[in-house]
Amino acid sequence: MCGRCHGADGKGGFAPEGTNAPRDFCDAAFQASRTDEQLKQAIRVGKGAMPGFGNVFSDADLQALVHKIRSFDPGAKKP
Repeated sequence: MCGRCHGADGKGGFAPEGTNAPRDFCDAAFQASRTDEQLKQAIRVGKGAMPGFGNVFSDADLQALVHKIRSFDPGAKKP
């Protein structure tokens, strides 16, 4: 679901006229400015043009999505 707007590479995409472009998860400043809980909350309730996904995802799913978002962080240490 996420990749349709945020892209498989996490760099975001294009938005319909009058809306903000989807978030670029490869932006180190964005990554540093959000806690894991804030990311989970945005997925649950939505933010801006992004709809909320409410109860679509379990807590484990949300944690996995946050982990995926964090994997795009250019400043993160890679194993």
